[in-house]
Amino acid sequence: ATERMVIEYGGNVGIGTASPSDILTLAPGDDGGLSFYAGATTHKNVINFSDDAGSTNDGQISYDHNTQRLDFDVPHRGGG
Repeated sequence: ATERMVIEYGGNVGIGTASPSDILTLAPGDDGGLSFYAGATTHKNVINFSDDAGSTNDGQISYDHNTQRLDFDVPHRGGG
């Protein structure tokens, strides 16, 4: 039997691969993807990008199921 998910000793996680090359490696095969399900049509799904443990939001992709709006957000930091 082929393993569907692997967590290596160093912490890398692989889904669809036995040899994850990064913190999270997704290898769905010919057809596949990544799905996010909201609890209701009034909720949002969000992917946050951060330089630290998540206390600073350096960027975000969000989808609002209520308004059917997809946003890409990068906070303005000022300067040059």
